[in-house]
Amino acid sequence: MQNMMVSTLAGSAGLGVLTEKTRRKWLEAYERRSGCYPEEKLDFFLSLYERLKCEAEFAATPDVNEAVRWLNAHRNDFIHFLPRAYVLLLYGLPETAGDCLSVVRCVGWEHDEVPFWNDAEDEALARRELDACLRLLLELAQDYEQAVRDLGGSSEA
Repeated sequence: MQNMMVSTLAGSAGLGVLTEKTRRKWLEAYERRSGCYPEEKLDFFLSLYERLKCEAEFAATPDVNEAVRWLNAHRNDFIHFLPRAYVLLLYGLPETAGDCLSVVRCVGWEHDEVPFWNDAEDEALARRELDACLRLLLELAQDYEQAVRDLGGSSEA
């Protein structure tokens, strides 16, 4: 998801995905022609997502916004791993993953300016894989709901 957001927001110079401070310093160095450019720092995941909603006009639903926030929190837990027990409730996970993949679908195929499909075969493969992931997530959600019913519970929260 982050890769697709970065590809959409980067712009021709690649500066569109940097933090505001880094972008400003980079442009100042460019205008001075000093050749001493600051280290490029990618903007934060949620900042990129918020910019994607505005700049690419991605109309996110409340469920998608919540899924992206959930993904970011758990992604950060894995990247900045501390020794601890980690239990992840699987029920609801397929829907959350599907909501996040809706962002990928939008910027990869539904956005007006899709800048990264140079090869038709790569695009077709990516589309098939995305569709396969979505089908598997649907099957998994149905399996989880059936398991809850089999246990005598209700799948409604």
